[in-house]
Amino acid sequence: MPTPDLQADHMKLEDTRVTRRYFGEFEKIDQHLTKAMAIMDAEYRSDFTAGMVA
Repeated sequence: MPTPDLQADHMKLEDTRVTRRYFGEFEKIDQHLTKAMAIMDAEYRSDFTAGMVA
């Protein structure tokens, strides 16, 4: 099986505005995942204290 070219879909981020937007998207994703993790953790702790998790 041939090795895939991992840079085939990459593009240089030469424009500052484009770079900021690109990394801004990662920041939004990170914030969403942090909130989702906090909700899941709270639900788990709630279930655990209620005796629902073995």
